Amino acid sequence: MLGTIELGLQLFPNTRLLYIVNDNTTTGKANKLRFENIRSQLPEELKLTFSEDKSMQQVQSEVARLDENSLVLLMSFTMDKDNYRFSFSESAQLITRSSARPVLGFWDFYLGNGIIGGVITGGFDQGQTAGKLGIATLTGNTISTLPVVETSPVIPTIDHNIAHHFGVDTDKLPNNVHILNRQLTFLEQYRKLIYLVLVIFGLLLLIVLIQATRIMRQHHNHNKLAVRVELDPLTGTKNREFFHQISNALLILQ
Repeated sequence: MLGTIELGLQLFPNTRLLYIVNDNTTTGKANKLRFENIRSQLPEELKLTFSEDKSMQQVQSEVARLDENSLVLLMSFTMDKDNYRFSFSESAQLITRSSARPVLGFWDFYLGNGIIGGVITGGFDQGQTAGKLGIATLTGNTISTLPVVETSPVIPTIDHNIAHHFGVDTDKLPNNVHILNRQLTFLEQYRKLIYLVLVIFGLLLLIVLIQATRIMRQHHNHNKLAVRVELDPLTGTKNREFFHQISNALLILQ
C-alpha cells in the first residue's frame, strides 16, 4: 500500500490530494486499518479523502471532479452504502472510466481494468511464496530455520497505455518497474527471428567461404599439375607434350 502511494507520488510529484476509494466491508475495514498504520509515513502536506459511506454513483461523481493535483487510490469497493455489490474488475472499470485522474491499485486483479498501476501483489505470488516454505519443510528443514515472511511479494507495475494517456514517460521509470502493454520495438518483437536469420546467414557464409577455399585450392593444384605435365623433371625444360600442344594449336590456327 505504501509503495503504491509512493510510486504514484513519484509519477505525479505535484499531487496534493489522495482520494481513497474504500468500502465498509470486512476487507475494506482491514484495508483502512493497514492504511492507518502507514499514514504517518506519508507527506504531511498530502490531503486525504475517503469514499466510505458513499454510493457508486457518488464515488464516480467525485472522482470525475478531481483536479490535476489529485490521485485516486482504489483499495476495495465491492459494496456501496446502498448494498449494491460489484466484482473487483467491475468496480475498477466503473471508477477508472469516470475518474479525471489516474487510479492507483495494489492488487493484480485491478490490472487491465483501467488502473495506472502500483506496487502489485496477488494471490498467485502469495501462494508461490507459501508453497516454497511448505516444500522447504517437507524436505527436512525445521520451522525455526525458515525465514519469517512479513510482507507480500510485490512487483512495481505500470500500464503503459494508461500512463501514456496521463502524460507519463515510461522510458524514464526505474528498471525495477514492470511495464504492461508497452509497444515493442521491431528488434524486441522479432528478436528470435532476427537471431535465427543471422545464424542461418552466418552458416551460409561459412559454407561459401569453405567452398571458395576448396575451389581455389583445386585450381592451384590443377595449375601445378599442368606445369608438371609440360616440364621435363630432369632438365626443367619444356618437354615433348608441350611441343605437341603448341604445334596442334598452330595447325588449328592455320
